Amino acid sequence: MASSSNVLGQVSTDTQLANGPDDGISGLSWSPLSRHLAVASWEGKVRIYDMTHTRSGEGRALIDFGGPALSCSWSKDGQKVIGAGADKAARLLDLASNGAPPQQVAAHDAPISSVHFFTPPSSNAPMIVTGSWDKTIKYWDLRQQSAVASVACQERVYSMDVKGDLLVIGTADRHINIIKLDNPTTFHQTLRSPLHHQTRVVSCFNDANGFAIGSIEGRCAFRFIDKKDT
Repeated sequence: MASSSNVLGQVSTDTQLANGPDDGISGLSWSPLSRHLAVASWEGKVRIYDMTHTRSGEGRALIDFGGPALSCSWSKDGQKVIGAGADKAARLLDLASNGAPPQQVAAHDAPISSVHFFTPPSSNAPMIVTGSWDKTIKYWDLRQQSAVASVACQERVYSMDVKGDLLVIGTADRHINIIKLDNPTTFHQTLRSPLHHQTRVVSCFNDANGFAIGSIEGRCAFRFIDKKDT
């Protein structure tokens, strides 16, 4: 029998964040270039921590919302953090802007459950995709004030993830929509989750060849993208 020291997830070695959120955590995102962590929570804030010098972290900045913050994401260059939430808005904080306040960059008609930075296959300019309980996803170019495109989904968007040219959307009623970002306004595939209860999270594989689905029943499933269909 393996000793307890070999068991993954030993809470005795965990370190609690200093000045952590005062309510439930709804989203986490690590900077791709540094030891900085963004934390979205139901207290209505996205907090940014610097984990460089201490395991408990040092608070560096925050984004305030008018309701629970439900999602957060880092830009590829590690300079910007975007958060979104129940107040139907997405706000961006530029950490290189010498203390400039967060700016609203996206809006929906219902709470925004998921937000991600991504780079379109045909461009080097970063964009944002948001998914909402208003049953749409929207694409945003930070150089413009309005969404550049919107896609209607079957139901409320509960979770979303993007890697490379793959965007996966999980909605109510267990719908899973797959978009290839070289054709961003068309569903490449649509299917029902093989799990029997509400989708809680979707997560793309790092190589963008498939994705995982997690549900509220405490189970997960894996799906590969059939290369014959791409």
